[in-house]
Parts: sequence; C-alpha cells; structure tokens
Amino acid sequence: MTEPTDPAADDEPDLAVSVFKLAGLFMAAVFVCLGISWVVLTVGPPDPVDVCEHKLQLALAEGGDQPRAALDAMLAGMREDCVKEKERRLLLRGKISYWKHARCVLKAETFAAADQC
Repeated sequence: MTEPTDPAADDEPDLAVSVFKLAGLFMAAVFVCLGISWVVLTVGPPDPVDVCEHKLQLALAEGGDQPRAALDAMLAGMREDCVKEKERRLLLRGKISYWKHARCVLKAETFAAADQC
C-alpha cells in the first residue's frame, strides 16, 4: 500500500529555495553598488583645473573688448579662486555632487550659465 500524502505540504514553498532567491537578490544588489562605486572612484569627476579653464575660456570669450593686460590680471585672480573653490566643493560635498556640478559647468556655453551651476 502507498502512504497517503498531505496535500497541504506540497503547496508550501521550500524554505531553502526562498533563502537562495533572497541571497541571490542581495548579492546582485551588492555587485551593482560595487560597480557604481568602482566607476566613481576610478573614472572620477573632471579635474578642478579643467573645469576652471573652461569657465575662464567662457569669460575670455565674453570679455573680448577689454584691454588685454586688465583681462589677464582678472583671469589670473579668477583662476586661483576658482580652483580653490572647486577643490573645497569636492572635499565638502563629495565626488558625486562635484561630478554633477563639473558636468554642468563643462556643458555651459556662456559664462552666466556656468556661473549658475
């Protein structure tokens, strides 16, 4: 004779399968986070000097009617302040926030637009 089977036992999901599914989802989430962290840490945001150079080129293009000596003095002062400000922003707000700011400045086509970032 065959033993009677309990129909309620077949309807319950296997605990081991559920645990493996949760572990798989957790590991997938961990790998996604590690991938994003790797990109941020290795590729990284643009250098503050590059961002400032773009901003200064925009200022130079808009201030073309001023005397060259005055323009050079103004740009030298702006360069020092800009690099210090960008490095401070990178340290205080973090790489991701600075990355967004730097991308905005590099996409700007006018000095006013770059200044609004």
